[in-house]
Amino acid sequence: MRNRLNQLLDTAAVFRFHRGRIREYGAGSPGALGWHPVGQQTRFKILTQIGDLAHCSVLDVGCGYADLYPFLKQQFAGVQYQGIEHMPELLDVAQARYFHAAGITLQLGDFLREPLPLSDYVLASGALSYRHRNPHFVH
Repeated sequence: MRNRLNQLLDTAAVFRFHRGRIREYGAGSPGALGWHPVGQQTRFKILTQIGDLAHCSVLDVGCGYADLYPFLKQQFAGVQYQGIEHMPELLDVAQARYFHAAGITLQLGDFLREPLPLSDYVLASGALSYRHRNPHFVH
């Protein structure tokens, strides 16, 4: 029971953080996710050095606004993007942006609890950078 309570408190803290950033920077901006646009692009470049992602499926856990999607489409032909996001306000923006886009699937969910779709690569651009009450959370 205590573990579940801590998980709920951690989730609430993350949601509170982003809602405050959305008020400060506006919905849809990298600032609302806690990033600077230049830093975000640098992270994407580093993440995609994992290999040639052309014609591969990529799962972006904690996808936020799915900002990784246009970067991948520009860099890698035939890439199939799947994003999963826990916070509805973030996913709503991503779905509105990419409603008619090809090669993208977005879903609401907690990537730590739900079965994940099969994919060639799984990337976490910022989803693991939160502090957690459990010091062994990542282990």
